[in-house]
Amino acid sequence: MVAGLFLAAMFFSPMAAAIPGFATAPALILVGAADDGILAQVDWKEFSEAFPAFVTLVATPLTFSIATA
Repeated sequence: MVAGLFLAAMFFSPMAAAIPGFATAPALILVGAADDGILAQVDWKEFSEAFPAFVTLVATPLTFSIATA
């Protein structure tokens, strides 16, 4: 199954590469807005839940570009 999906990805990759980078911005904005809803559900008063959420929140933009992931 995985090999079949990789073969399909090889076929469709030129079509995905044809999409310019600036065209992905609206999708990334929507993903960011969806993440805001998830962050509202974190219990920020509970350290064992808040600390990993905060570290992930800060580390994601500082360690790599989410657009190239």
